[in-house]
Amino acid sequence: MIETFAYVEINLFALIILLLIYINMQHLEEKVLYRQKLFTALLFSSAIQLILDSILWTLDKAPGLVTREIVITATVLYFVNSSIPFFLWSLYVDYQVYRNTRKTKKLILPMVIPAAINAVLAVLSCFTGYYFRYDTANAYHRGNLFYFSIFLWMIYFVHTTVVLVRNHKKMERRHFLPMIFFMIPVLAAGIIQLLFFGISIIWAGLAISIQIVFMSIQTGQLNTDYLTGLYNRRQLDNYLEDLEKSSNRGMITAGIMLDLDSFKEINDLYGHVAGDQAIINAARILKMSFRKKDMVCRYGGDEFVVILERAEKLEVVQAVERIYRNVLLENAREKLPYTISFSIGYDIFDSKSGMTANEFLEHIDSLMYQNKKSMKAVSENSETKKQ
Repeated sequence: MIETFAYVEINLFALIILLLIYINMQHLEEKVLYRQKLFTALLFSSAIQLILDSILWTLDKAPGLVTREIVITATVLYFVNSSIPFFLWSLYVDYQVYRNTRKTKKLILPMVIPAAINAVLAVLSCFTGYYFRYDTANAYHRGNLFYFSIFLWMIYFVHTTVVLVRNHKKMERRHFLPMIFFMIPVLAAGIIQLLFFGISIIWAGLAISIQIVFMSIQTGQLNTDYLTGLYNRRQLDNYLEDLEKSSNRGMITAGIMLDLDSFKEINDLYGHVAGDQAIINAARILKMSFRKKDMVCRYGGDEFVVILERAEKLEVVQAVERIYRNVLLENAREKLPYTISFSIGYDIFDSKSGMTANEFLEHIDSLMYQNKKSMKAVSENSETKKQ
């Protein structure tokens, strides 16, 4: 009895965690997005599992035919639903890595196969004892194929691990680490539960994993631009505030201001969806052009700011040249009806000059507009010569 109360209390605590996460999610601006729908479904399927697990612990070895029917039904539902959280997690990881709703939806059919097999075997277990059986005292026993259900769960873990490892260079550390760590509490709890029959902590471990990911989501919403995944203006301001108070000896700090050319024309001619895609493509170019530790920020609208530290000014010039090269590669690869191009202004930030961080941003902004004007003048002269 004491053991039953202990596990029910653990499950109740985990349910409270999930409930608090769900309540907090109602305040997120992204709750209508596909990834948040997947995360919400993950929350609900995990909560169902915790409730079913609590019912099974409460009614285990309780006498009566009605009790027997209840526990058998609950056990079938328990096994049917057991693979759903991991199935949803696989879809969530795929979307977070590739940010492509269509691709993730295409993955549903092949990825649901292990969950479907698991569901069929769970229902058949009522008659065959594949996954479980109950003796005359209504005591639960594992079936001969119990470990096969674990194998089906592991398919999803292997899939997500492969996707994350293959794409870890594309992902920022702040996004990659929570997703990799997600599996650790679940696997640790699962191994303990397999080795010691009667221990039930895997779903509580899953709740902890969900909490870790949700904390990452909240941090991401505060510090990143939802469309591009780049840092937002808030994080840039925090970074510049720290920069004014500290200096890295032996390194120079540079700022680059970029404006996406012809953004208004892209929106007017091809629509706002094409405009959003142009912003996403521009962000991808910047991600390819800089190190992960550099501050790459969407400053607002079609403007971007990069703050970087390098050993010498030549490296800053090389970074700007790398942007231009990656622009050419992106335009050749995408073959869009418009071309991506930037107006760029950049300079070295000298903290000893007395210039504040905001004044420095205004300075590189003016350099960027000078660049835009000169490029426009060159383009107009070229058109005049053609005529």
